[in-house]
Amino acid sequence: MNRTTQGRQAAGIAVLALLLAAGCHGRMGRRAELPPLRLDDASPFAAGAAGSGEANHGSSSETEAPPPGRSSDGVSEMIPSAGGAAYRLRPGDSVIVILRTVHSEQIEMVVDENGDIKLPYIGPVKAAGRTAREVEDQIQKMYIEGKIYRFITVNVLVPTRSYFVRGEVRNPGRFPLVGSVRLLQAIAAAGGYTDFADISDIRLTRGDKTYRLNGRDIERNPEKDIEIEAGDTIVVKRTWY
Repeated sequence: MNRTTQGRQAAGIAVLALLLAAGCHGRMGRRAELPPLRLDDASPFAAGAAGSGEANHGSSSETEAPPPGRSSDGVSEMIPSAGGAAYRLRPGDSVIVILRTVHSEQIEMVVDENGDIKLPYIGPVKAAGRTAREVEDQIQKMYIEGKIYRFITVNVLVPTRSYFVRGEVRNPGRFPLVGSVRLLQAIAAAGGYTDFADISDIRLTRGDKTYRLNGRDIERNPEKDIEIEAGDTIVVKRTWY
């Protein structure tokens, strides 16, 4: 091999080496152009947080759903039952009024024939036809607007209301008066008539007066069925034949 051929081979090797070096440099350069890794992409803690966030998001749609009858803001959407209506006071009802200012005072009274109760410094307060809560609000308003007290808390309590059924019924006794109860309903609550009941002779005592009622007539004419009041006593008489 002559020197010219050797020189060409050396030059070719040098060119090849330069091309290889240039190719490697180009590949290295492309690696350098890749976006740097971010901690939140690579960190196992970040991955765990992302996973838990997705899990929470998934679970929130299942566990945080509002209960039936209630919207997402907690406001009830259920229409209240008419049977749960609050009792409205009547003349003759006993009430307990608790006034809380610096000291507490408890006053027991009866709604008078005019439907009023009387309290210190403010005079009569209309109670008949109102619920206990409405009477509380009215009393508080009168004390504050009258500048008798700057701050006062009022509670109006209605003692347990009840009626009595005696005589020829299967389960005589005292019964709570809840809502509106009529005579035949009261007798049914006491188990109904015995075999010895005189259905045409029922006595209703209210206060100092006693009335005679005919159960058979009331059954035929439901409009005559009277409403029971707190403290009433019903006595079903015994038949003599």
